[in-house]
Amino acid sequence: RDRARFEKEKLAFQGPWKVVASATKPKDPAAPKRPIPASLSYANKKRSLVVKEHPELNTGDISRLLAQMWKEAPEHERRQYFERAAKQQELYKKEKQAWDAKKAAAAQTKNADRQAIDSDGAACDMAIAQSAPPTPSALKNASAQL
Repeated sequence: RDRARFEKEKLAFQGPWKVVASATKPKDPAAPKRPIPASLSYANKKRSLVVKEHPELNTGDISRLLAQMWKEAPEHERRQYFERAAKQQELYKKEKQAWDAKKAAAAQTKNADRQAIDSDGAACDMAIAQSAPPTPSALKNASAQL
């Protein structure tokens, strides 16, 4: 009974069958990449050792073990990773500011080009508007020549 109702509603449905994904801007490949956090840097360094010591663990278990190791790591070891992450973050900020300035300059140039084209188009429109419209006799002569 419910299947019959479903089929009936399906036939009457007029909307799209798929949900349209929102249009997102593609990422610029030239954009600077964000630095990785200190904990991930630590995990990347220690992962190969953990895999050698515990080959039976799957990736999820390895990640849990690495997280536990990070929490239990001595303060001086953690501080090294935090300092390195801070340096990478500062470098990222500088690269991002330079990239943003470059992007803004390109947008400004693009807007200036558009304004130049628009002003040229406006001048053409004004010239056309100021010219006298053709007379009916001129239109007759033009159609007779065709």
